[in-house]
Amino acid sequence: MLSRNSIVLIAVLTLISRTLSSLGDEPKSPDDTPTAKQALSPEQAEFVRGKVLPLLESRCFECHGPQDKTKGGLRLTSVESMLEGGDSGPAIVPSKPEESLLIQAVRYESFEMPPKSKMPEEEIAILTKWIADGAAWPEDLTKPIAPAVTAPFPLQERIAAHWAWKKIARPEVPVVKQTDWPASDIDRFLLAKLEEAGIVPAPDADRRAIIRRLYFDLIGLPPTIEQQARFFDDPAETPAAIETVV
Repeated sequence: MLSRNSIVLIAVLTLISRTLSSLGDEPKSPDDTPTAKQALSPEQAEFVRGKVLPLLESRCFECHGPQDKTKGGLRLTSVESMLEGGDSGPAIVPSKPEESLLIQAVRYESFEMPPKSKMPEEEIAILTKWIADGAAWPEDLTKPIAPAVTAPFPLQERIAAHWAWKKIARPEVPVVKQTDWPASDIDRFLLAKLEEAGIVPAPDADRRAIIRRLYFDLIGLPPTIEQQARFFDDPAETPAAIETVV
């Protein structure tokens, strides 16, 4: 019968042996994992050219095509761009359609693409088969996309043209034809633009209209009969009567 010390020693040696064995295992090389870098048979190449790519172009390129800006940073123009993915990660996992975001999205299981309407099942089956077969892609269909060139923002031009950046200055008061209408220089600026456009100013509002406008503008409610009567009976000129109400 083994002693307690012998049992402990055997257990320790077994643990060390297993640890050394696991350290000696070589990690899998990239060639051992599913990728799209594989030789295509003529049938596979024809499947991609005749079914996969036209399907992506018609259903997906509007948002995820070769344009400079794509939704979610995802481009589906080549298998490399799909493996790179977008904001949510790689779009495909070669040989694993169930784990591929692209398949989940077209099935409406996570995202919903295309957003306007779900693909027919036969179209989803095409993408599923392609990924299940390794997502192989003809090399001649992979075209490098030049990075977008963004012109610098013309800040100085905007500053020079926008009124908010101009220095405060006192403009010359315009001369108007209808000299009896303006009550202030502000009215003269308004009237000058009206006359320039060939528009005649509307007649002055009567006190009934004025009191209603004041109350609706200031408190959102109409004036009472008593409030209207006080304004109507005020012997002061209308501008002074308005100041009293306000």
